[in-house]
Amino acid sequence: MMKTPFYFAVILTVIGIQSSFALESKPYQLPNEIYDGYWLMTPPKDQPMVSIVSFRQSDNGMIITQKVDFHCLPHGRYQQLDSSINTLMPEGDKMAMTDLKTKEKFSYLQVVSLTPKQSLTLRQSFDDEVLSVAFPHGMLFNYAHTPTASPSCQF
Repeated sequence: MMKTPFYFAVILTVIGIQSSFALESKPYQLPNEIYDGYWLMTPPKDQPMVSIVSFRQSDNGMIITQKVDFHCLPHGRYQQLDSSINTLMPEGDKMAMTDLKTKEKFSYLQVVSLTPKQSLTLRQSFDDEVLSVAFPHGMLFNYAHTPTASPSCQF
């Protein structure tokens, strides 16, 4: 009767443990508090453009983000300029952002910090060679929580 060498059994055991660990690791998820309300991008002082972002999770688990850009006018009024809708899918330790129309992945998002119903900081990084050289550590975006999709245009 042939015996299995001890070191072979140890290797199989270690491989089995590593494989089961890899299967149990969960994909990157956004904090639940990010889905509550809207997030107003903190613009530079006296900047006439502001953006509002919202995150929604569908029943099938798809995460959708909508960004609406506004131009601030005098007396607190505003005009909507543009709107974009993208999907987010877990990829490693971040969320891959994909254009809903073209299905092309164009950047990644990570939550740097979130204080529920107060503030949110996101890091956006890029695969694109030019953008990844220009922003090797990504770009940070700061947001303030707002219960409505209306911008704050008070200067």
